[in-house]
Amino acid sequence: MILSNPSKFFLFVGWMALADSQAGDVDLEKAVGSLIAAEKAYAKLAGEKGFREASVSVLADDAVIFTPNAVNGKKFWQQAKEDPVISWWPIFAAIARGGELGYTTGPSEYRNERSDEKPGEEIVTYVPKSSVAHSEKARDALETVQRDLAESLKKDEGDAILAAASKDIRIYRRGLPPAVGKLTAKKMLAAEHAKTSRTPLGAGRSTAIDLAYEYGEYTSDHDKANEHGIYLCIWRLDSDGAWKLALDLQKSAPPEKK
Repeated sequence: MILSNPSKFFLFVGWMALADSQAGDVDLEKAVGSLIAAEKAYAKLAGEKGFREASVSVLADDAVIFTPNAVNGKKFWQQAKEDPVISWWPIFAAIARGGELGYTTGPSEYRNERSDEKPGEEIVTYVPKSSVAHSEKARDALETVQRDLAESLKKDEGDAILAAASKDIRIYRRGLPPAVGKLTAKKMLAAEHAKTSRTPLGAGRSTAIDLAYEYGEYTSDHDKANEHGIYLCIWRLDSDGAWKLALDLQKSAPPEKK
């Protein structure tokens, strides 16, 4: 499980265990609904008992969170003294064909005190319509697009991401509202001609090899300035058999105190 809270949105990437199921017979509408319900339950528990206690209760033993560096989430919150008041809700959710890997995104708010308020919006979901068999070809193609993106980012971050983007890509950058869709993403990245290097720290993919994620650290040079932080990208195998970048996040680290 990977969680991130850059600025004013919440991103949840989680493995889902579906007992006695195979990729061909999973009820994907039910599976994506289960993922949404799990996040809502997490948010509800945080409202009742505090974010720290809820996180310790909900996070898997190998959960990763960004603080801003990638660290073990359960250990972090077991040792944390702070207990932020955060309210969040999903507005988008996607699931893999096997139903065991999915993610959600949505807005979040820091509050002064806990509240029983139940904010929410209509949730858009992405559920695969066609079946794709587990194949070495898909695995090799994924490695190729990931390698190509890493090299292209070093020349021009915006061009690289747009070239790999799905039509409904979601782009997240610190201090900016999320860009949803390729046209909006282009407007966000148009003035950004950064040269970016990324160092992977972790990755995962679905059993059917149709949904994958990668996270790590990045450094970026732009406008005579240097920036560093963490990144997360999610890849989706579209119905035409091509891997597309469905989500790209970069969260810059706070300036170092002098």
